[in-house]
Amino acid sequence: MIQTFHLLLTVPASTPQTVRSTRLPQRVALLTLFSLIAGIFVVAMPSLASAESLLAHPPIRVYRRRPVILVNQEPPAPRRVEIVHRHPEPAAARTTNDDTFVPTLGIGIRANGTALSGEKLNLDTVENPVMGGIGLQFRSDLDEHWGLELSVDFLQGTESGESFTQRTVPVMLSALFNPFPNSRIRPYGLLGVGVHFTELSYLDGQFKHDIVEIAGQAGLGLEVKVTNQVSLHADLRFLTVYKNLDSQSRISTQCMSSDAAASGLCAGMDKINTDDRFNLGAQFQEGATYYF
Repeated sequence: MIQTFHLLLTVPASTPQTVRSTRLPQRVALLTLFSLIAGIFVVAMPSLASAESLLAHPPIRVYRRRPVILVNQEPPAPRRVEIVHRHPEPAAARTTNDDTFVPTLGIGIRANGTALSGEKLNLDTVENPVMGGIGLQFRSDLDEHWGLELSVDFLQGTESGESFTQRTVPVMLSALFNPFPNSRIRPYGLLGVGVHFTELSYLDGQFKHDIVEIAGQAGLGLEVKVTNQVSLHADLRFLTVYKNLDSQSRISTQCMSSDAAASGLCAGMDKINTDDRFNLGAQFQEGATYYF
């Protein structure tokens, strides 16, 4: 009993060190366990956050294209193409794409011959001889059918045996009518009025007298388009001339004061008929016109 007691007494004497030595490993194990748990928690938290963010976004939808079915079709039938050649319209009837008329202007030269009936002052039987000359004309189209002509001519007729010369400068404005404006061969009619400036020269100029006459004309003609800008024309015009004569006494005074007084020309002044104021006649013209 005594030995057992001693043994029991000796054991407690060494117990504190033994207890300390056994508690240290336990604490180390606990710390290690806590570290592992903390590491797992730290690693797991981002994963949880990612999972929550994924759940917050809408789901991804996948679309599939429908299959395309190709059907073999027959090729279209060949089309017939017709090419139409259009000739350019004459310049005198040129139009735009919207059928709007485009006015044209032409300038031309012409030769003419004129014959008038009757007398002027009735001082000589050779008055109103056949006269010829040249002229200048301007033509413009107002629309497809109607146009205007402004002309100036220089005409002269001479009777050498009687020493008489008559010069006339007609200035005329006429309306033109074209029934076939798009044709290259175009007949036309005209009607106009104007003024004739006439000079009568007797005895080689010893006595001269000037007359301003009112004239009217009407006629028919034909114009042929050689190109789109050049045309040839010819027409026949009938004339009516109104003589604006001075009084018999004034004409007689002019004659007596001229060099022809001694020739006896002025002795026939009593033959002047101031009531005879009209001359009728005809005029033939032909020429060429260039259109811009």
